[in-house]
Amino acid sequence: MQALVVSELAADYGGTALCEVPTPQPAAGEALVRVKAAAINFPDLLMTRGEYQFKPQPPFTSGLEFAGEVLEAD
Repeated sequence: MQALVVSELAADYGGTALCEVPTPQPAAGEALVRVKAAAINFPDLLMTRGEYQFKPQPPFTSGLEFAGEVLEAD
């Protein structure tokens, strides 16, 4: 599957790339969703620069907004 991965924080978004990643396995209380549409919003952009209040450590997958089909849920 493909994901927008932030491998390093950069002011010009240079640490962000579309990458092939393994399909995740949902844990208890999670769902696996086949994403049909996604958006990159302002908080996503701030996170790629390390300027949002939630500051995940790279590498992380960006993308807070999406719509799709639930494949599996627990």
